[in-house]
Amino acid sequence: MIFFNDTKFDILSESFYSKLSQIEKNKSMEEVKKAEEHLSGSKGSTDSTDSELTLLLVSDIHGATEELDKLIAHCKEKIKERINYVIVLGDFDNLNNDDPDSHMEPSSKLESIAREELLKLESLSVPILYIPGNHDAPSLYTDKPTLTKQSVNIQGKAYKLAEGIQIVGFGGSVPGYIKGKEHWPGWPYKSEEEYATKFKEIAQIHLNYTTQTLLATHVGPFSSSTSRDTFEKFPEIIKGGCKYLDEVNMKEENNILANLHGHIHEGTGRANLHRKEIINPGSVKQGNFAILRLGRGPSLQRWDVKSLELISFDYASE
Repeated sequence: MIFFNDTKFDILSESFYSKLSQIEKNKSMEEVKKAEEHLSGSKGSTDSTDSELTLLLVSDIHGATEELDKLIAHCKEKIKERINYVIVLGDFDNLNNDDPDSHMEPSSKLESIAREELLKLESLSVPILYIPGNHDAPSLYTDKPTLTKQSVNIQGKAYKLAEGIQIVGFGGSVPGYIKGKEHWPGWPYKSEEEYATKFKEIAQIHLNYTTQTLLATHVGPFSSSTSRDTFEKFPEIIKGGCKYLDEVNMKEENNILANLHGHIHEGTGRANLHRKEIINPGSVKQGNFAILRLGRGPSLQRWDVKSLELISFDYASE
């Protein structure tokens, strides 16, 4: 007869899941290495000796290719400094992902809008890192690491931007609420609990105290002003953020420098939550984007936000 010691079983389980987590981490590192090789040679990339980073933040294009053309023209004409990366925070398209019929088309067709927009952004000759939003093709959450030559899907992955700093991507949204009542559904996460469960898997692998992180999410933190929306026909504030992201940003061990997000078009701007920068560049469809500048001091120990330039190209081009 074999007797099981509960304590030993717990230790064995912990060891097993630790090894499983390491396997997932190694797998993710391999994917990132492939992504870095995929982007090698792209203009605008950085190396480990750089002490400054300039990021072009883009979100919520929603198929508005004419507005995207205006953004690109503005960048080429007005922004003279070297841009290191373009970060796209989701919602390339307008798919109603809450409707099962919207998934009936082949993946390649559902991805076509995102691919077209990424190809336009590639004219800037800068590496592009992106995540899917709640109106994008379901395949962007699973089996599509890249759609174009100069872009990489960082959904659920970490990507090294420079020495000591990485970007971790996690797309999708949770429900939005008016006075505690659900106003719009979340996708692909139907609840806060589902979002948290999936995010914890990513956090366990990628977030750590030794490496600073730019957290790129589609939905933003619940308590941030950048996650609140208003419409004329809905005078009450729509709270469209994720409560779990409040918790993620609050944990010092996660070492988050800033949480970049989109989703809420009217939430354009910058906020401070638990001493963390929360940044929503706004919707390209509404004529908004941002330039984020990061830097390290002489000691090269920690990265900081040097400046954030919120740009409305409809006004800037006049």
